Amino acid sequence: MSASDDEQSGRPVPPVPANSAALTVVGLELRGDVPAPKKQVFSWALWDWATQPFNTVIVTFIFTALYLTTDAFLPPEVAALPTGDPAREAAEAGLASGLGMGLTIAGLAILLLAPVLGQRADAAGRQKLWLGIGTGALILCMFGLWFVEPTPMLFWLGVALIAAGSVFGEIAAVNSNAMLIGIANPKTVGRISGSAGASDTWAASSRS
Repeated sequence: MSASDDEQSGRPVPPVPANSAALTVVGLELRGDVPAPKKQVFSWALWDWATQPFNTVIVTFIFTALYLTTDAFLPPEVAALPTGDPAREAAEAGLASGLGMGLTIAGLAILLLAPVLGQRADAAGRQKLWLGIGTGALILCMFGLWFVEPTPMLFWLGVALIAAGSVFGEIAAVNSNAMLIGIANPKTVGRISGSAGASDTWAASSRS
């Protein structure tokens, strides 16, 4: 039975599903059907893999959880208190709060800066330049963490470097994502984008 028959019989006609073609990524048609060189696709996906340790090793699992927010950064007289002492627990909670505040400020900075810088990079066609600047700054922030020795005076240096690295990493990521339309077309966007996601996941699992 057709839709016209349903209308004539008075039966309700379900709405037509949305056309998924309207949800395509803007700009994918620019490349046409010409596939990007495999070397170019591999290089693009490799960026996700290479920067993943910052989020997994430094921000989430190792540096902050097992180093920066531990008793290594407490004053000696507080660190000498027994485990479970209220003063020691309050001091450790203060370290975690300080790290959380730094990451919150970084998140707000990303919210304000990333869309503006991404739009300007798109308009000027300088995604690679800003990708390099953001990645280079992220590397410098990670290198700077080497000098964060276990002393209370250097706790805020560690927080500042991690917060700055988060901002620079996201700025670089915005430009990396914008480069997708230059190496993919509507037929290959899922496979190419998924390859970066797969390398990202593999990097995280291999280091955890």
